[in-house]
Amino acid sequence: MPLSPRRSVFAHALACLAAALAVLPVASAQPDQAASEPAEADPSLLLPGDLAPSIAGLSWIKGSPQAALEPGVVHVVDAWATWCLPCERTLPHLSRVARAYGDRIRVLGVATWEQRFPLREGQASFESRVRDYVRTREDRIAYDIAWDETGVFERAWMRAARQVSIPTVFLVDDAGKVAWVGHPMMGMDEALAQLLAGTFDKDAAFDRLQRTREAHAGGMKDATRLQIATREEHWDDAIAIAGNIFDRDPQMFASSGVTKARLMLTRGKASEALTFIEGTLNEATTLTGFARAQRLELLAGFAEALLDTPVQDSAAGSETIAQRTDLASRLAALGESIIADATRPERSTQERDAAIKLGEPLVVVASARDALTLAGVRMRLKQLDAASQLITAALALDPDPSQEMQAQAMQRQLAGLQAAPEQAHPDLAKPKQANPPAPQAGTP
Repeated sequence: MPLSPRRSVFAHALACLAAALAVLPVASAQPDQAASEPAEADPSLLLPGDLAPSIAGLSWIKGSPQAALEPGVVHVVDAWATWCLPCERTLPHLSRVARAYGDRIRVLGVATWEQRFPLREGQASFESRVRDYVRTREDRIAYDIAWDETGVFERAWMRAARQVSIPTVFLVDDAGKVAWVGHPMMGMDEALAQLLAGTFDKDAAFDRLQRTREAHAGGMKDATRLQIATREEHWDDAIAIAGNIFDRDPQMFASSGVTKARLMLTRGKASEALTFIEGTLNEATTLTGFARAQRLELLAGFAEALLDTPVQDSAAGSETIAQRTDLASRLAALGESIIADATRPERSTQERDAAIKLGEPLVVVASARDALTLAGVRMRLKQLDAASQLITAALALDPDPSQEMQAQAMQRQLAGLQAAPEQAHPDLAKPKQANPPAPQAGTP
């Protein structure tokens, strides 16, 4: 059957994107092996305006089981997974949305791609992992949850819509048609309010999705150019291309921003790199919510780049060294505030660990003193391996004599804890699988 003009153009953009997915990783919550299959020019593409697929065949974890979407009700269908930290961060927001609109909408979270992260020791099945996850967050999830045991949701929704990352939300209008597809923290609230008010522009939603796909496809093509420029050591071209990729979509291509900073730091453009990083830091201070969280993650990547490539050679000039010192101090202050907030009693274990993971590189970049301070936090939290790494990092950051003595004392204390953890901290005597490290989205 021939494709409509608009569907043909959209399919072409999707094909370009899928063909390039292996070239540059996107900022998604999926594991590396979850690369998209080639997108064909197929009328089965799920696009805004199409009837929503069936939800039959899902295994229900929370809420009343249903074989189909309820007619006359707007649905918020969220694709997520237990191993996906970005998904974890959207739970409170989706719960607030569910409570705010009450009976006017139905929110359904579908755990998909679950099998792409292996079971850990002690986990009996994928279903039990989903059930345990939901049970331990019962007070934070105010909506229905189902599990895509057979992959029917992945095929009919995610793969048909050519979605390659989670969390992904599908807004389905009261006529049962897909109205909007995207991240739950990036435009969903506005689209949902418009749907309920009867002012939603479906043509604009289609065009938005098409423009996004085209921008992403362009970024993937640029990634090939970046690989060539890097291989041929055309560094100015590589820096410019990495910047172009980042500018196309800083959220999808955040890693390209870090690549640009690293290239500039190592190719004689330290001052430009610092100015680039400082611009992101200044922007982060003006943002709130999810947008700020994304910028903070990008800053953590920048901080690690600074730590790997310190500006300390004489060719850099005193002004550049001073600029780096000031920027490092600002990043460290930001990291310390994130960590302080993370240790508040009301924070969950996963929220605390995620915040410390984010704040840690911001702090370490500044000085040996900051590294030792954070090592102390890790020791108090009984995270001994991380504490050991931080002490080693502090000793590599030119500590003064008192800091070196402090580091050596902490090493001795740490050795004692590692030798007899059950005496020093009874909780540490538990088997490791009782409290495994949280899986990181995108790295199974």
